[in-house]
Amino acid sequence: MKRNLFALIATAILMLFHAQTIAAAASCEVSTQFSEEAERKPGGSLNEGPPTVHHGTHGSHDQQKMQMPEMKGAHMDHNSRHGGSFFMAPDKMHHLEATYSKDCGIQVFFFNAFTEAIRADRFRAFVTVVPASEDEPELIRFLSPSKNGAILETGIGNTVTRPFDIKLYVKFPETDEPELFSIKVKAGHAAAVKADTTAALAIKNGNLVGSKVVRVKQGQTVELRWSSDEAVELHLHGYDIVAKPKPGAPAVMRFKAHATGRYPVTAHGHGHGDGHAENTMLYLEVHPN
Repeated sequence: MKRNLFALIATAILMLFHAQTIAAAASCEVSTQFSEEAERKPGGSLNEGPPTVHHGTHGSHDQQKMQMPEMKGAHMDHNSRHGGSFFMAPDKMHHLEATYSKDCGIQVFFFNAFTEAIRADRFRAFVTVVPASEDEPELIRFLSPSKNGAILETGIGNTVTRPFDIKLYVKFPETDEPELFSIKVKAGHAAAVKADTTAALAIKNGNLVGSKVVRVKQGQTVELRWSSDEAVELHLHGYDIVAKPKPGAPAVMRFKAHATGRYPVTAHGHGHGDGHAENTMLYLEVHPN
């Protein structure tokens, strides 16, 4: 009887977790309505008008528009649709909007010359995420189309904290090189989540003072707080996190310990010995729960 009760409770917990996971994913899905009419207009996939107007084409933009009657009424609406950063593309045939949120990551929407939604799955894009803090690494992510083709999207994980800049590179079907769009993500107002494990680590004369091992549990939020009597670059292998402490300027590695195993933290830049050699300062051990 007790076994059956425990089994029912376990099943209920699993079903609740599964439902929450589906709900979180569903909240990031975009139900954009596409129309054949929008796709047939300039910027759409079905447009059969004259070639796209690029920068450098002879004549003013007004003269170019006069030669393209199908552009009459274009570019009259540059309002954001999803609360993000809105852009007109350099080819003057497309518009796009980029949004960021912690839960859904980076999402990019595309529009024709009349700011009508068009499918995103014929565009290609990648981003470089540039943190404001020198202690956090830059990230590069390639965007993928959503299941319904409405957007291009990617997550960026938890290794970068706000504020940061997003450099979005978009390859349009009619162009040879990707175009750059810059987005600034401001600092968040929510208080930082307290770390589960914090370790204060001091480097003196090229060596770590005290224990050479930090042990944590999988899933914990970890802070490794580094100080050093000389400038040094530290690299946590496996997690690919870099910190650069120097005298009077400590540095922090903050991350979620998602992968189990034993990972070295190596040092570069000490003035002793071969400048290209790696000196292992510490081992991070992530144990299963």
